[in-house]
Amino acid sequence: MGFERGGRPILPDLALPPDPDNYLPDLGRSSGAATRQTSDYPTLDGPPRVHPPVRSRDEDRPLPPWLRGVLLAGPYGVIVVVALIPSGWLDIVPIRSIPITLLMMVLSQIVGWWIGRSSGAEPIARICLMNVVILTIVLPFLSLQASAVRVPYISNQLGTSTPAIVATTAAVVTLFGAAVLSVALTWDGPDSTALLFAPVAFLVPEMLGSPLNPSITEVVDRVFEVFALMVVLTVAVVVLPKVAKLVAPSAVLGMLFLGLWLMDRGPTWQRSSGDVVRVLDGALLVVSVVLLVAVPVMAIGARRVVQEIRGPGI
Repeated sequence: MGFERGGRPILPDLALPPDPDNYLPDLGRSSGAATRQTSDYPTLDGPPRVHPPVRSRDEDRPLPPWLRGVLLAGPYGVIVVVALIPSGWLDIVPIRSIPITLLMMVLSQIVGWWIGRSSGAEPIARICLMNVVILTIVLPFLSLQASAVRVPYISNQLGTSTPAIVATTAAVVTLFGAAVLSVALTWDGPDSTALLFAPVAFLVPEMLGSPLNPSITEVVDRVFEVFALMVVLTVAVVVLPKVAKLVAPSAVLGMLFLGLWLMDRGPTWQRSSGDVVRVLDGALLVVSVVLLVAVPVMAIGARRVVQEIRGPGI
């Protein structure tokens, strides 16, 4: 051992030379151990396990068209069933100033709307919501218009046409409101808009043929006819090609008006009234036909507007 300049000792190199017997090979790329996979080693527990193919769940399978049509016609069918209940069975209700049958129809649709929203069945919830609007808003305004136009001595010369004009204007506004609601509910599926609005259009010729001051029983009978027709139309449209959803409601409206006219249930007016009542009823019928044809186009336009606002992925 020597000393450096300054007094620090110089220590000898104590590192030992490599021993070939105790030398550990490099476990990196040179030996290949680090790159071996599990499959390189033989298995000790027999052949590899074969997994069965994953089966699709029943809830992932689409419903048959006829079954889907039956489910969509369910809300209309409930109204038909309620309308078939004999009025004598409802005499146990002590309230006479409220139309119990119509009230039961509305309550059934409210329950259907809640069930549809809770279970994720949005199409059924939309139909029930539209039915509530029809029974609580559209039907009363159409009944009021029918009664106002059937009053005797309605004429512009006599100055007695104002109530009929006001009632018809209110009914037209109600039809436009129902059309806007149907578009708002089905803008993401424009092919269903006409079918959703169809009960509103069907009620117009039904109520135009009603007498002066129709009774609750007569109104319920017309509601029954409209929604029974909707049951058949809904099932048929779902089974038929998609184009039928756009054409079938308008065709059925024409056949309904023709059938009512052949059965002598078309619009009736008092002989003492002027031509203004015919103009008012004709205008209401034309508006219903135009809206039934136009609501799918309105829904397509609404969808494009929403896509422009939210993006093309809607």
